Amino acid sequence: MADTLKMPMPHSLPNPASSVLNRIRPTFVWACLFAATLLAPQLLRAQGPPPCPPPNGHISIDSGTYSSQPGVTFKLRHFTGALVPQGRTAPLCYLKQTLLARAEIYVTDASLTEVFSSKLAASGSKIKDFKVVNAPGEVTLSGKIVKVIPINFTVKGPVTTDGTVLMLHADKISADGIPVKALLGLIGEHLSALLSMKGVGGVTVEENTLKFAPEKIAHLIGHIQSVESTEAGLILRYGPSGSVLRRRRAASRAPVHPSPSPVTKPAATPGKE
Repeated sequence: MADTLKMPMPHSLPNPASSVLNRIRPTFVWACLFAATLLAPQLLRAQGPPPCPPPNGHISIDSGTYSSQPGVTFKLRHFTGALVPQGRTAPLCYLKQTLLARAEIYVTDASLTEVFSSKLAASGSKIKDFKVVNAPGEVTLSGKIVKVIPINFTVKGPVTTDGTVLMLHADKISADGIPVKALLGLIGEHLSALLSMKGVGGVTVEENTLKFAPEKIAHLIGHIQSVESTEAGLILRYGPSGSVLRRRRAASRAPVHPSPSPVTKPAATPGKE
């Protein structure tokens, strides 16, 4: 049988069109990315910020409870107010604060302790085992400042208000060898830092007084008529105050500049100049 003649297969010839496409494709991709980078800011600016919701809303609770987080409960009575934005533009216009007209707010020791303990733990503060205990006419703050040697502290005193902040006057202080003024400064420094995580304050120290601002801590705006420390917890009572409410309402809306009223002269009486 004759051998089969095997012809060598020629090598495939390059396709000129494919070579051109291979050279153009990377250049085209980079051009698209460059154009997208240039146009994206203009497109975002053209869309503008998202619209803000209606500025004010009303809230009224005759009797009820509110829980801001697990383990924290506020008991509310005669709670009446308005929900106003923290700013006029996004994103602050989406964050609400409560402008109180009237309210009675009751908070237990356990809820107060949980509020501060959770914030202290989240902030990495050196204050541990923080606890709030109320008694008739007196509030006790206790805890431990963790340093090389842990320092246990206790601060006791009556709580009062000037209508805007709560003031704990430290009448009795016990600590492991720390002077009164140094202890207050250390506690106030850490508490103020933990409540300033979002750029706001909330706790300040003046001499032997710790000041707590509900407006900064809980976004509650209004005139504090009274504060009462009882065996069951702390009671805050809000009520009307012209100066506070006028100031806050003015801050929550655009300023208005009314035109001056025209001066009208009384009609002249016959026979008199």
